[in-house]
Amino acid sequence: MCDGCQDDMLESIINEEVEFFLEDSDDISDEAVHLIKHLLEKDPKLRYSAKMVLDHPWVTKMKK
Repeated sequence: MCDGCQDDMLESIINEEVEFFLEDSDDISDEAVHLIKHLLEKDPKLRYSAKMVLDHPWVTKMKK
């Protein structure tokens, strides 16, 4: 990871401008992206709780 990449990523999260630029992004499901975005939610009232994470379709699918 480049020296400034982590700083850029943190600033993006703080400003709620998270984008996924991964070489294998086709392998990442929409459900996984949905979960990650809710985990990074700045407003604690809107951020997923542990129970919501455990009940999320991506997590429940992975448990099987």
